[in-house]
Amino acid sequence: LTVTADVVEQAARMSADLIVSHHPLIFRPLTELRWDRPAGALLRALFETDVAVYAAHTNFDAAEKGTSEVLARRFALQGTRTLVPERAADGAADKAGYGRVGELPEPMTPEAFLDFVVRRLAVTHVRHNGALPAKVERVAVMGGSGASFMAEAAREGADAYVTGDVKFHDAVDARALGLWLIDAGHFATERLLLDYWKTYLESRAR
Repeated sequence: LTVTADVVEQAARMSADLIVSHHPLIFRPLTELRWDRPAGALLRALFETDVAVYAAHTNFDAAEKGTSEVLARRFALQGTRTLVPERAADGAADKAGYGRVGELPEPMTPEAFLDFVVRRLAVTHVRHNGALPAKVERVAVMGGSGASFMAEAAREGADAYVTGDVKFHDAVDARALGLWLIDAGHFATERLLLDYWKTYLESRAR
């Protein structure tokens, strides 16, 4: 999911030529490159071991079968549609885009849905904010940091919006929108893509 010193060391031990990662090693432009800083130290290690890095970040988040699609499948959402679709060249809504919204196979109580999220994501707990709905049927999801799409989730009539990295002001805004917001964590909502990548790459390599 993220290139760290341990990942670079593991790649070197395996004599790997390439690391495929979700989070890019360089996310913001560098104004300097110093070996005594974390980013610089990682880059130096990659240079010295001759290991390349391919990062699929926001492009995979927006892919038709990307991060949010994998998350929606984990929750068994049905009739899913893209929460924030990208626009095709002809102006029509594309299947690609950010987030997904769909229906649960069966309605759940809020308490049951929280337990469902914990079990499906294999986490010990989640944070949530806002008024509990009477029942949960329509669910919106966005892997990673998806608080910026709360208004779209509310507009789509989601009973619950599952994402990660919810900050204080995000929680305040969600309450104002009347949206039940569930923060399951950045890592937990994105790590599912690793199994998907593994299976896909193995199938393409045969």
